This record gives sequence, C-alpha cells and structure tokens, in this order.
Amino acid sequence: MADVKSQDNSKSWFYTDTVKDHFFNPRNLVKKDDEINVKDYNGVGMVGSPACITGDTLIAVADGRISVPIKQLVKENKNVPVYCYDNEKITISMARNFRKTRKKVPVLKIILDDNSSFKATIDHSLMLRERDYTEVRDLKNEESVMPFNKVIRKGYFYIYLNNGKRIREHEMIFEHFNGGIDNFNINSPNIHHIDENKLNNNINNLKLISGGEHARLHSIKNKRYLKGIVRDIKGDKNPMRVWWNNASDEEKKLYKTNMSFATSGERNGRWKKVFNETILKETYKYFKLNDIKLTNEKWKEFAKKKGFPQCVDPRFESFNNFKEQVISYNHKIKSTEFAGYEDVYNLTVDNFHNYAIITNKNKSFSGIINKNCGDMMKIWIKVDENEVIKECKFQTFGCASAISSTSILTVMVIENGGMKIEDALKIKPHDIVARLNGLPTRKFHCSVLGDKALRAAINDYFRRTGQNDRIIIEGARIIDKVLKITDKDIEEAVLDGADTFEKVQHKTKIGIQDKTCIPEVEQLIRFYKEKYFG
Repeated sequence: MADVKSQDNSKSWFYTDTVKDHFFNPRNLVKKDDEINVKDYNGVGMVGSPACITGDTLIAVADGRISVPIKQLVKENKNVPVYCYDNEKITISMARNFRKTRKKVPVLKIILDDNSSFKATIDHSLMLRERDYTEVRDLKNEESVMPFNKVIRKGYFYIYLNNGKRIREHEMIFEHFNGGIDNFNINSPNIHHIDENKLNNNINNLKLISGGEHARLHSIKNKRYLKGIVRDIKGDKNPMRVWWNNASDEEKKLYKTNMSFATSGERNGRWKKVFNETILKETYKYFKLNDIKLTNEKWKEFAKKKGFPQCVDPRFESFNNFKEQVISYNHKIKSTEFAGYEDVYNLTVDNFHNYAIITNKNKSFSGIINKNCGDMMKIWIKVDENEVIKECKFQTFGCASAISSTSILTVMVIENGGMKIEDALKIKPHDIVARLNGLPTRKFHCSVLGDKALRAAINDYFRRTGQNDRIIIEGARIIDKVLKITDKDIEEAVLDGADTFEKVQHKTKIGIQDKTCIPEVEQLIRFYKEKYFG
C-alpha cells in the first residue's frame, strides 16, 4: 500500500473527502497475496507493472551508496532517493514500493556498447537519447539510449547532468534534502563532509557550515592552521570586493572596459546561440562515430565549420571535461539475447517515473535510464450463474489516486447485490471520477487503471467459461479470431520455451477452431525464435 509521504500529499492536494476516505480506508483491498484464495474467484485481471528487471540490477541510489541491487532494496523495505531524468537533466527523486512482481519469467539480456549488460522482461522500457521510451522487445542494435555517468574527479564524485554540465554529488544530495544552500542564513556557505571522507555522501555526513569554518577545518587537517588565524577571503573580505569598494569612478570605468574586451566575441565561450547539448550531440556524432581522435586542434577546426564557440572552457570547465562528456554522451545497444527465466522486480519513482541503473563499475560508474514501470493493478471477481459480480477485490502498488479510484470502483460493482457483467462493462473512467466527486486533472489517468483491470478480469471470466466471442481485446493484434488469441500471446509462449507450432498450440489453444490462422502463427513463431534465439 502507499507510504506515509503519499498520505501526507493526499491531505495537501485538492482531494475531495471521498478520495481521502477511500485512500485511508480502502474497501476490498488485498494487501498480501495470502489474504485471498484465488480458487474462489472465476476472473482475474492485471494491468500495468509487468515490465520488470532482475534482482541483480543495480539501482543508482542517491543516499551515499553508489548502487544497490533491487533485490536488496526489497529486503530493506525503505524509501530511497534515486537518480532519474526530468526531461532536461539528471536529478534526484524518491523511489518507493520496491517489490518482487513475478516469479521465473522469461527475460532478455540487454548488452550495451561497453559490453556491460542487464536483464529485463520484453515489455520493460528504456529511455532513448531523444527522450522517448521503447520496449526491450523493440530495441534495435546501435540504438542510442539515455546514459547515466558518475565519475571521481578532484577527490569528489561528480554527476554528469546530460545537459553539458556536471555537479558534485554531495551538493546535489544536500540540496535535494534541504533545498538550495542560499535558503540558509550562513556566510559563504560550504557543504562539509563530517568524517572528512569526500566520497561519503550520505546525507547524515553532510553539514552546511560557513566558508571560514570550512577553511579552518581543512587547514587543521592539512597542518596549515597557524596561530589560530585563517584567512577568510570570501564575501566582504574578498580582495576584489575590497578594491572595488575603494576604487575611484575612473578606475571602475577602466576595469569594465578591459573586462568587456576580454570576454567579448569569440573570447567568450557562451557568445554563440547554441545549446551545450547540441554541441555534445554533434561532436559525438562526428568524432566518436567516425572514430576520430578528439584533440583541441581538431575540435577548433570542427567548431569553426559548425559555427560553435571554439573555446569550451566557459561552458564545460575544461577541454578534458568536455572530452569526457562527449565520450559519455550516450550508450548504444549492442545486442539483446534470451537469458533464461528469473524472478523480476519493480519500483515506483515519484514525479518523473524513471530511474538510473549502473551497468559498468570499471573506471567510473555508468549506466542508463530505465522507465518506471508504473502502477500495478490486479482485480479478482466472483461471478454467479446469473453473471452478477458478487465479489470484487483489488491489489495495487499505486498512488493515492489509484487506490481511491479502484476502491470506489469495487464498491460500484458489488453494491446493491452486485452488478451484471454487461453493466460493469459500461463503467467509464469519468463515472469513477464522478463517484469520487472529482480528482486532480493530472491524476485522472489513475481512474483508467482500475477500469482496465476490471475489463481484463471480465475477459478472463469469458475465457474460463468458453465465451470467447465476448472477449474484448485492446492494444494487440488478434491472430485467432475464434479464441481471440493475439500476437503478444504467441510471443510470450515462444519466450516461455514453445519453439514449435504444436507447443505454442498446447500453451495457447491457438488454431484449434480457427484453422485459417495456422500459417500466420507458424510465421510468427519463426520470427520470434530468430529475434530472441538467433
């Protein structure tokens, strides 16, 4: 079920009393699998969240640790800050509800261009470099995916933000938990590592202190602290500020003239109207993809042709840092291959619904951005001989709105003795929202989740009772028009070991009544076998 922070948020958002009631006191909720005897129900449907990763996948956490296997995070059962992408740059958001979702399912191994890899289900999605998502099943070799890079420079961890900039990790973590350092009334604030270990970025090891105190502490450590005096040259003690406050108008005017000349035109690395990301992208395409060594001289020739600023220091700190960012601009898919059967796991990430994983820990820590697989909704129904739904239970790892929406849906379905299936199929998301007396606009989609799960449960009831002509299929191509079996069903069967038509038919019953589909089924089997097994 949802966590405390979600509960607090539900109080502060524009939620109606009905929504709050069904969130804090959900009806017909199944908290654990052992709370329900599935044999008592003749229809079950699940939507969302089947797309998952294996337990050894390393999640890039922002709590002072570098990475943690998702299986371990499930055992810890705590909310953890993770790195993610906010459509502009790498940032931090809170991850919740780490969980095992399925047991012993087929998974693919995704191999990247640095030969690092991870494993996931075929419906798991990755973020492409152009910010779109694609499922593992649809990945193409040489396709560019959104990278994540964490490096050690000058004794500190740095995070590349994927926008041409980098930031020291401890600053990023401190500001995530506390807001900007400017919010504190401290003179020349500095973030200090309490245990003097500059790589220990646990939030409890980070303390905001004044510039003078920070200099004093580091002077003691380096044995440069003499006679109890530390020269604090920040703020009003800055020599430049002291000079400015005492300079004549003529001296200030001359200074401005000289500075204007020194930073004008091509001497200013920012003078071109071009984004840092555009520079990185075009440089990567030319140098990395053509296997041309990036040197300062060759860069200036290239920049002149492209109309880019030839001096990169003002934008990227140094040419060496610029080269690093070009090299790590993206990852590419090398190949995918079948990797057997494993338990798979999922998590929920606030706000941006994606997270970084670490695949390579050799010289630095690199990986890619994965899609948060979203909310999961599972509904069980018990239908009597008159096709009246007498019981309706649900389970979810979703947000407050998803819980409230599905809770009220189950009430709508079973109140007044139960609703007939034909009437339950007429329920629309706006009917659910109306019973809740409204939902925030950005949360309307949550009402769709329960609605889809209910329809999936009703389809399952139709299958179990031999009413295949009543099955409603959405989002897949129907191959067997009698049993309503889709191309996705065939794909899952092949991945589950069915490598011949007879085995696929045994698993799915496809082609038993609709003989006309057999040639297409055989063609799809060959296609999926070649795609996943070579």
